[in-house]
Amino acid sequence: HEEARKGLKFFLNAEAGQYKSYVSDVDYRISVVRYYGNGVEEVDYSGQPSPNIEIDGWGMFMWAARVYLDESNNTAWLSAKTAYGETIYDVIRDKVAKALEANLEPSANIVKAEAGIWEVHWDNRQHFFYTSAAAARGFCDMAAMAKRIDKTDDAQHWADVSGKVVAGIKSNFLDGDNVLAGSLERLQTGSQYYDGATVEAITWDIFPYNDPISKATLNAFSRLQTVLGGYKRLEGSTDTYDINEWILIDLRVSDAFRRLGYVNDADRVLKWVTDQAAANYFLLPELYDVNTPNGSLAIRGGMVQGSIGSGGSIFSFLYGREMTFTGNNGQTYKVYQPGYTLDLSSGTPTIRPTTQADIELLMASLTNSNTDTSGVNTQNTPPPPEQLVNTLSLQQLIIDATGTRITDELLAQLRALQDIPKTIPEGEPIIRSSIGGFGAGLVYSLYDEYACDGPCYEFSTAASTSPGDFQFNQNTESITLKLYDVEGGGTVGSGVLRFVPNSGSAWNLANINLYRPNGQSIPVYSSSGFATAEPGNLCSSCNYISWGEFGATYAYEDPLDYYTVTEHIPLGWWVAGQVTDFRDLPQTGTASYKGTAVGSIIPSYYGSQLVGRGDLGMNWDFAKRSGQFSITNFGPSVASDPQHLVPALNAGGTMTMPGNFNKFSGSITGMAGQTSVVGGARGSFVTDGKTPAAGVIGNWNVNNINSGYRATGIFGGARRP
Repeated sequence: HEEARKGLKFFLNAEAGQYKSYVSDVDYRISVVRYYGNGVEEVDYSGQPSPNIEIDGWGMFMWAARVYLDESNNTAWLSAKTAYGETIYDVIRDKVAKALEANLEPSANIVKAEAGIWEVHWDNRQHFFYTSAAAARGFCDMAAMAKRIDKTDDAQHWADVSGKVVAGIKSNFLDGDNVLAGSLERLQTGSQYYDGATVEAITWDIFPYNDPISKATLNAFSRLQTVLGGYKRLEGSTDTYDINEWILIDLRVSDAFRRLGYVNDADRVLKWVTDQAAANYFLLPELYDVNTPNGSLAIRGGMVQGSIGSGGSIFSFLYGREMTFTGNNGQTYKVYQPGYTLDLSSGTPTIRPTTQADIELLMASLTNSNTDTSGVNTQNTPPPPEQLVNTLSLQQLIIDATGTRITDELLAQLRALQDIPKTIPEGEPIIRSSIGGFGAGLVYSLYDEYACDGPCYEFSTAASTSPGDFQFNQNTESITLKLYDVEGGGTVGSGVLRFVPNSGSAWNLANINLYRPNGQSIPVYSSSGFATAEPGNLCSSCNYISWGEFGATYAYEDPLDYYTVTEHIPLGWWVAGQVTDFRDLPQTGTASYKGTAVGSIIPSYYGSQLVGRGDLGMNWDFAKRSGQFSITNFGPSVASDPQHLVPALNAGGTMTMPGNFNKFSGSITGMAGQTSVVGGARGSFVTDGKTPAAGVIGNWNVNNINSGYRATGIFGGARRP
């Protein structure tokens, strides 16, 4: 504790405040970058025309001060004096917390643009997630320190400010998949915004561990994974400082894995770091360099096995999303399909199916067999092994860390060699995709109201907004479905339903997590539900599209009125498929899609819910990224409406795909008999494994406020010649 106190003392007694013009002209105590050895504030230029001005350290200082107090219980420290005669609490409040508050964007509630954690210099300043996260963390800790000495007004104020910044983070740094971006400006470009610093959303408790934001952000770290399983700091950069493995990020990601319950992943990363330290006098470096003689290799969420020798190198892609090799000449090669090999033995990189000879060579390397004699010297001894990581040889890494697992993968490939598609020409890109889908259903609260002359229903339409809202775990065969507006009254922001299998085509609701619009978790007292898969197809020859029903009943405490509410989704709908990566969608041409829309209908305020079915149609222009969408002849079956009292629905509108993401959406209007309706639809293109945009899936809804007519559901369609 004493060492920590002395560290904090240095900051409080140092000389800072020379660069007020950059930080809203406020007095501040913590340096905007660093210090000289004598405690005088320093900013660095590093050869750039503008300095680094970063204020993430202000929030981090408050975090450090609060941790010191919690660990030491030395509350009297807050009443001690600095070298300038000020009370420590007053300095932290006035020249750290208030200074940081003065640098918030008034409407966005995030920290103003600055150089940030990665020190991009003032001329390149951005609104960085990390700085705002540090602010949210620091303001929360300022509130805790105020509470320690019974300054209740201060405590409430800083707790409120922290909450506003958390809300600002949610409003400004999330993409369509609930993944946090490293900066607002990079997110606005639509690509290459994944950032290792976003792990602090979990490790700093900015969001609850079970929040979809935490899970989605941590899952997205596969895009930052290096060839050896650790993590780099940025996506899309060619700077070696950005693409090499950062040990701090490794350790923070391990911590995040553990907090979310992914213990095996946490142990894997921690073991990797500690093993390298043990081999290097127990020192922890800043970076691990990832090198090969020919260039650099990167893996997205998978595993590669390689053999590096003086006679050439080969790398076989075992599994994962993508293997990228950048040669020393800057040329990039990508492998998307497991079972393919990048061959560098001829000097010119080539991509080809993995052969039995490749596998035998790689398996031999696992047992330290020398299969490459091209580099043997006159003493008949092989040359020193090339290093893929500068702290440990590739062979030693494989043997010590993942030898058994890689051997299993290689044996599986060997057995499956005959299954490698022979019709795919060498060099032809493989269609990238991932399981995704949509859900929708009518949700209602039941209550008694005199004006209704009996029971009244308060309806809303619960629906997912992105294909990432549907997830299927292929290991556990569980389904996770995120829906928005899951309360008939409208005060609950979203709900995440998880279904576990009880048979081949049926699932039970295991749990539901509810959240307010600001992300705050809402206690759920009870829940029950089901999901099923339908055997029939929504369109001709489209067995690559799956669909079915779900239902749920759940009780919780209303976050505004503090009474228990019970909600019902009697019958909802889901649809899923292999959602094609945006980069693999056609850029030119047109296509027509035909299929089926299914869903639920409430014909009036007092009507019963009916099951409906109709025709789906969509004509799409890939160059314009827009098309015409329609649902026609949608109505209940004769069995559920024998007197044909419910008129058929016909509605449509223009769909567009504005961002670099496979999701189209738009408004739809139409008529249900003589009743006009308005609503919307959203969806994605799916692949059948051969054609990138073989089909479409999505959800839709329409309503008429005056009559009470509501209809919602899902659709699926196949491309037609």
